[in-house]
Amino acid sequence: MNIFLKKALSVLFLLFCVAAAVFPQSVSKKQDIAVFRLSYYGWIIPQALYEGIDEQILQSFEDLKRFTIIAMNHRIEAGNLEEFDTRIKSSREKDAVIPEEVLMGQEAFTREDWEKTVNSYYLVVPIVRDYELISREEKLTNGKIRVRYKARISVEFNIYSAHKKTKAAFFVIEKTAIDETPDAAFSSAIALMGVSLDNHIRRVPDFRIRTGIIKAEKPDVYFELGDDMGIKKGDEYAIIGYDEENNEKETGLVVVTDTKEDFSKSIALYASQPIKLGDQAKEIPRLPVEFRAFVDSEIKFGKTAADTKAVFSPGLHISQTRGFYRFRPCYGVESNLNDNDNLQNGVPVSFLLGAELGNTYKGRFQILPTAQVFYTVLASSNVKELPKSVGAGIKAFVHTSYLISRDIKLGINAGFKAGFNFSSSEQNSENKFFRLILGIGLTIKM
Repeated sequence: MNIFLKKALSVLFLLFCVAAAVFPQSVSKKQDIAVFRLSYYGWIIPQALYEGIDEQILQSFEDLKRFTIIAMNHRIEAGNLEEFDTRIKSSREKDAVIPEEVLMGQEAFTREDWEKTVNSYYLVVPIVRDYELISREEKLTNGKIRVRYKARISVEFNIYSAHKKTKAAFFVIEKTAIDETPDAAFSSAIALMGVSLDNHIRRVPDFRIRTGIIKAEKPDVYFELGDDMGIKKGDEYAIIGYDEENNEKETGLVVVTDTKEDFSKSIALYASQPIKLGDQAKEIPRLPVEFRAFVDSEIKFGKTAADTKAVFSPGLHISQTRGFYRFRPCYGVESNLNDNDNLQNGVPVSFLLGAELGNTYKGRFQILPTAQVFYTVLASSNVKELPKSVGAGIKAFVHTSYLISRDIKLGINAGFKAGFNFSSSEQNSENKFFRLILGIGLTIKM
């Protein structure tokens, strides 16, 4: 029995080695990364602000789940970046002796902390570039004074690859927010910075996830890695092939439909050649939302053909894509530019909130049944005059699009819009309305 078991294990090991040779795969692993605290030397910054930014930076790296994070308590100022880079490189030289204490500007590293820094694969050094808080007084039409605060923060990120001895990335994030209190304004700006930082990190070439196909059953494609590496529904991956000169080229595109702890399920949108076991896949970093510019023709039927007219409504539709697949929250804004009943008093602007229900892909085609509620206000050209509420209702439609290229979709809308007006006038005697919708939309995935 033992002899049989040994032979079976030998055969399995041989098959595994053959498969590894036939289907070589490069699969990403968690990377050690040392994140330094925000440097603000030269700026007088409230403690709550830099603590909030430090917390948001760490949270952004943690949420991605693709790093083992070493949180450093040191701050590296801008004037010492070149020296810091040089010392990291020299400390990684063979037989380099690390002293008991390493002095870096105003910061002193113990040998233990410096070894953590040197042995990390990547180092993140954030530095404040600019910071501003402005208060503004606004006089409302009722005579009251409203004070609003505008907060702006600008932070540069220096990311070093300690093992490659090079700078892996450099980028600047600047965000502005307006709110009723300074704390609220800064909190909003920091939150916006977090969303942007997530996208910037995923766009760093060294941090983009690479994985391998483990199963392909048209149209479903399964690949290694899942929740353990922060992969989410809605993420897109390019299938990688090679040209005659052995250069990488994209041969297909898949979108993640479900994730498990250590693998993910996706659906193929297109492929120039059959996707098979052993193929490589590489993350396409996107914003967590898709933007679709559209123009709808809302057909309002009257008692006679002469009374029937079309109201053109340009707008912007925004879908939450990262973390969602079949059900996707959505929101938007639109305006009825030739609604003569209201244009003489202002521009009617509708704000929409709802969901895309049953998102479905059929190759390059995508079908998005959508239901939204809307609230319409009359926006005056006088910025000091508060918008006037004029109506509300529901909008239901199906958006069918075709993926022209990896990043662009063109589609049509078909559905209806129904609602009621809060008040009527001689020009607009309708309290209720029902309109059919036909329109076009252009989506650019960023």
